[in-house]
Amino acid sequence: MREEIKRFPDLNFLSLLIANTPLRVQMKDFAIEIVWLRYYYPAAEENSAASLGEHRHSFYELHYCFNGSCRYAVNGRLYPVEEGQAILISAQQKHTRLMQSPGHGKVAMGFVLTAGDASELTMQLRRVFGREPAMVFHDTQTLSGLLYDILGEFSRQSIGFHEVVMSKLLQVVIECARQYACGEEAPASYINRIDRRITELNAYIEAHMDERMSCNDLAERVHMSTRQLNRIIQKEFGYSLMTYVNKLRSARARDLLVNSDESISRIAAAVGFANEFSFGKFFKRMEGMTPGAFRRSRFNPGQAP
Repeated sequence: MREEIKRFPDLNFLSLLIANTPLRVQMKDFAIEIVWLRYYYPAAEENSAASLGEHRHSFYELHYCFNGSCRYAVNGRLYPVEEGQAILISAQQKHTRLMQSPGHGKVAMGFVLTAGDASELTMQLRRVFGREPAMVFHDTQTLSGLLYDILGEFSRQSIGFHEVVMSKLLQVVIECARQYACGEEAPASYINRIDRRITELNAYIEAHMDERMSCNDLAERVHMSTRQLNRIIQKEFGYSLMTYVNKLRSARARDLLVNSDESISRIAAAVGFANEFSFGKFFKRMEGMTPGAFRRSRFNPGQAP
């Protein structure tokens, strides 16, 4: 089913449509609020870092990787997610996405149990999802089929499609709970401790994205020499410290261009550039197109950049 998702027509258009559709599963004594549901099509780019620093939510997150691979940090543990696998991150867990591979594509969903605290199903789900901070699912055939069906329903929009989508989303959550209940915490060879200094570094970069940052500044923040910090970043991500910072800036810029109405000049300032011209040169070097062309291509999927 992964191949079918990759080849699905107008995937980017459907992502925007789904993101703007209220989704709530409501039963007599049970409810699930879908905070967001997004499809990210494969991006032909080099390994890129996360667009967010370490953070937490009051809802659960599901990330199904249908192309490429990625790595998440949850409560100081590293969770590699390969193609065809999924990760579910429990509510209130500190986490960040550390890296994604070239051509990474995924389906991401956030959901919260909003009612029916005394219902048997609610208690079962909360008990199961509370077992571990996160869990990687290997058997995702059922899950990928449900997500593909949701795409199809949004694409066709036949009579009752919204109700069918609600039913499929409920099945997605229950399938996650079943996978969680059958799973076991990954062994030490699979989950490794993340150097706390990388978490501190990410937090600082995210908080000071609108400022100029040198290697020396960053090294001082994590109480290391520039050489030591470069060595850690090279080991974890395969490139230099400043390349890592630039990828974070580019990822933040991409997010703002697609998910905000901010002008390009304001986005330039938000990611640390003095003017729109220098930001444009940087963005084109990193992404292969200008910021304006990138924004247009995301909101007009049929239009070549």
